[in-house]
Amino acid sequence: DSSLSIIGNYSFYQTKIIQIYIPMYVSLIGSYAFYGCSSLGEVKFDPKSRLTILAPYAFYQTSITYIKIPLSVYFIYDYVFCRCASLITVEFTDGSRINKIGNYVFAESGLQSIVLPASLSTINDYVFYNCYALNTVTFFGAINADGSACEDAYCATLSSIGDYVFYGTK
Repeated sequence: DSSLSIIGNYSFYQTKIIQIYIPMYVSLIGSYAFYGCSSLGEVKFDPKSRLTILAPYAFYQTSITYIKIPLSVYFIYDYVFCRCASLITVEFTDGSRINKIGNYVFAESGLQSIVLPASLSTINDYVFYNCYALNTVTFFGAINADGSACEDAYCATLSSIGDYVFYGTK
């Protein structure tokens, strides 16, 4: 069991790391933490993760193929998964509390489809910019993935979709 609570800015910047397990108590992954880690293909979070923020450029230009965003994350800042060409699948944990997705978060990734949870209220500019393989985007609004009405405190109505969000997609 780890007491690690923050993965700081530039912590693994351009290293040869190939996989990482993020312990439960990590609440912040700092800016540029894994930036340019071109060998990083696997990131797993503790099922009881307390991660709340993914700071700008945290996983920029890595080789991640799949990522499951922990329940507790409420903001994904700008460029977090930008230029992750191998990133095909992004999954939000059931009951996700994500409220805002920043600029260029998935831009130029290999994303093919994504289901955006009911808690999401803001999608900033260029989020899916040049995601050439993106075929399907599903918005749940006030409905959960299982089709039931979303009635908890983390439900939101998508209120803002920024400029050029889907520019360069199918």
